[in-house]
Amino acid sequence: MALQPTLAGSGNVDTVYGPGDTVPVIVLNIGETKIADVHVTARQVDGGDVQKKIYKDIRLASGRTVTQLKPWKPDLQSEGGYIFEYEVETKD
Repeated sequence: MALQPTLAGSGNVDTVYGPGDTVPVIVLNIGETKIADVHVTARQVDGGDVQKKIYKDIRLASGRTVTQLKPWKPDLQSEGGYIFEYEVETKD
């Protein structure tokens, strides 16, 4: 995935989140200007989706750029392990 021209993820190197934390969502772009939707899904390690956030129509500048999106504060109700999945859908 790291060789993709457009990639989303957390702005944190180490991602351990507590009840009051927010997820700093970023998008890395190499190449032309693009418009993209970014889907972030929190999943329980042992099961299904817990919560999903969709950022619509994000303008990604050309070059080698980092776009910081509004931080997301998922409403995770229980302690445990969660996986955060990031998906970028570019529009032509």
